[in-house]
Amino acid sequence: MDSKSKPFPINIRLRLDSGQHQDSGFASTATVADLIATATAFVASTKSDGRIDPTQHLQILGPPPRPKPIDLKNETALLSSLQLNRSQITISLASNCEPTIRSSGAGILPAGSSSTAAPTPAITPAPKPTRAAPGGNITGFSFTSGTRTSDDYDERLSLTRKQPDLNDSPEVVLPGRGKVLLRVMPDDNSCLFRAISYVVTLGLCPVEDLRQAVVDAIRGDPDRYNEAVLEKSVDNYCRWIKTETSWGGGIELGILSNHFGVEIVAIDVQSLAVLRFNEGCGNRAFVVYSGIHYDALVLNPTSSGDPGEDIKQFDLSDQTILTAAVELCKKLQDKNYYTDTKRFSLRCGDCGKAIKGQEQATEHAKQTGHTNFTQN
Repeated sequence: MDSKSKPFPINIRLRLDSGQHQDSGFASTATVADLIATATAFVASTKSDGRIDPTQHLQILGPPPRPKPIDLKNETALLSSLQLNRSQITISLASNCEPTIRSSGAGILPAGSSSTAAPTPAITPAPKPTRAAPGGNITGFSFTSGTRTSDDYDERLSLTRKQPDLNDSPEVVLPGRGKVLLRVMPDDNSCLFRAISYVVTLGLCPVEDLRQAVVDAIRGDPDRYNEAVLEKSVDNYCRWIKTETSWGGGIELGILSNHFGVEIVAIDVQSLAVLRFNEGCGNRAFVVYSGIHYDALVLNPTSSGDPGEDIKQFDLSDQTILTAAVELCKKLQDKNYYTDTKRFSLRCGDCGKAIKGQEQATEHAKQTGHTNFTQN
């Protein structure tokens, strides 16, 4: 066998979400810069004018199971250090922010694939972290004993949600593209983490890893995530968020959207308020908030609605999907797919007392130590 026919020591399949792919071989001395150059040339070759918009950068997502960001700035690093041999990576374009390679298989809708843009719903940038945010409610209060400012009583109120009837689940049809759908997450106190994992990592990132990422971010930025923001000591908050019964909310949305380099849009079903976290960075993913629960929102291009074909991230310029997401939440609102935490009826699972709303539940927990509630 002559030298020209020898196989390359590093072989990687470059894939676009459109299904186009290219098998590329790299020498053992290849660097991250070589991967970027090859990926750039491949993407450019699929453009009619052979050019990439200079306001965008490549986003490269590698194989599972650990969707841990890898800094692309070190272009002189050996490609072999990324351990991508005989694997498939997915390439997309994103608006300029810190470029990363991520070990993830998240589906991303390529830039430029949206249809004619519809009117853009009003979007409110996510607020700076406040203690109200970590609970279920991203826009105000939370159904949580964490509203206490004392670390002496650090338990989370446990709520069994009344199961909504979504046998006739609503959808929004986008001609030529598919249907915008809700993917319902389990009621296990980790619904936010599961929704983020689903839309960002194809569900490949374990909930425990996401909770740990939150802890690492809080400990790594004590000025931003201080006791005034957390309303707990940093140690107590970190210990609390790592427990499987603790809900995530606004602080966790902000941290994880930054961790994965994506913009996460959260839509409140009750108010139709739209908040976005890590605004303008990477691609856009959606979660739906219904008072005490989070679900994922996706675009499915198949007639059967096969979850394996879900498209979970979108270009920031795709206003059509944003409008459709709000429209879907309006349909969910019409079906009463939300919990009004100020007025909902509860029953204490410890003593049977009837309770109305979050404030009464929190006060009851303070007085009795009872923390288990069921929605009537």
